[in-house]
Amino acid sequence: MWLYLTDLHLRSTPPRGRRDDFIAAIDAKMQRVAELCQEHQVELILCGGDLFHRPQPSYETFLRAAGLILATGVPWLVVPGNHDMQYGQRASADKTALGALSELNIVAIPPEFSYSAASTGFIPRECSPSLNSELYHDEDFLSNNPADLIKIAESGTTTIGNYSFGAIPYAPGIEEKMRHGIPEAEVLVAHAMVTMNPFRSDYVLTAELAGSARLFLSGHYHPGFDVHERGETVFANPGALTRLSRHQSDRCRTPQIALIDENNLAVRYVPVAELTEVFREERRPAFVVPLGQNLNWFGDDLGDAEERLRQRCLEQEKGAELWQVAKVFLEKARATTI
Repeated sequence: MWLYLTDLHLRSTPPRGRRDDFIAAIDAKMQRVAELCQEHQVELILCGGDLFHRPQPSYETFLRAAGLILATGVPWLVVPGNHDMQYGQRASADKTALGALSELNIVAIPPEFSYSAASTGFIPRECSPSLNSELYHDEDFLSNNPADLIKIAESGTTTIGNYSFGAIPYAPGIEEKMRHGIPEAEVLVAHAMVTMNPFRSDYVLTAELAGSARLFLSGHYHPGFDVHERGETVFANPGALTRLSRHQSDRCRTPQIALIDENNLAVRYVPVAELTEVFREERRPAFVVPLGQNLNWFGDDLGDAEERLRQRCLEQEKGAELWQVAKVFLEKARATTI
C-alpha cells in the first residue's frame, strides 16, 4: 500500500484568521498519517509538493518537519512545489529545507524532468537524476526501505515496485508546458494546477491529460477533487493537508489523504481530521457589506458595481479616503472574475 498527501505548508506561525492551535492541528493530522501507515502496512509515502510554506523556514519548523516525517516510519518521495523552492527554480533545492532533508536521507527527491523548447514535451535531464538517487540503493534508508521498491536507472528512469514513475515539479508556466508533453510513465505526480473545471489562474484540465498515465496524482490546487477517470487515466488530488485561507473551498472541506493499492493502483480517500471551523469570521468595514450583497463577484457588472460603491463612499464623511480603501476590494473582485 502507498499513501499520497500534498501541500502540508509546514510553518511556525498560523495562517491569518486561524483560531485553533495550528501547530497542534498539524501534529494531530500527521499522527493520524503515521497510524494509517501502520494499519495499512504502507510501504511508501508520496508527497505532491509544498512540504514547507517557505523554502528556508525557521530552524524549529525544519526540526519539526524531520520529526514528523521520521515518525511515520515510511520512506518519503517528495515532488518539489513552488513553496519548496526559491523563485520556483528546481536548481535551488540544495539551498532549501527540502534539499537539506534530502541530503540527510530523510526524504527523497525524484529525478527531474525538464521541458525542452526544442522538443514536444518533457525529457529527462542528462545530469545526475536527483540530489540523492543513491539513497534508493541504500538498504539502511530508514531501516525499512526494501532495496527493490524504488530503482533509478542511469538514464533517470524511475520505477516504483512494478510501475514506471514520473515526477513533474513546479515551474512557472508548467501547466501550459504539460499540454505539449508529459513524461512517459504509469504513475505520475505533479505539482501543478490540474483541475476538473476551468480555473481563474493558469491551469490544465484533467480532460487535456487523458491517457497520460494509469494514475495521475497532483497537488498545488488546494481544494482537490474527487477521484475520477479520463481516457483510462485515474486522476486524484485529495486536497491540501493544511487549510490556509478563509475561502469557502478551504473552510468547508475535510483534510484527507489518499491510499493507493499498489496491486491495481486503486485509490480511495481517508480523512485525517474532522471538519471543524478553524477560521475566525473576517470583519470588514460596514460600507462594504452592501457591495458584497449586490456585486456578482464572478459576473461582468464590475463597472456598475464600482460606480455604485463610489457614490456610496462619497456620500459619507471622509468619502475620498473610504473610496481609496474600497478600490482594494474591487481589485480583489477583478482578480477572481472568470
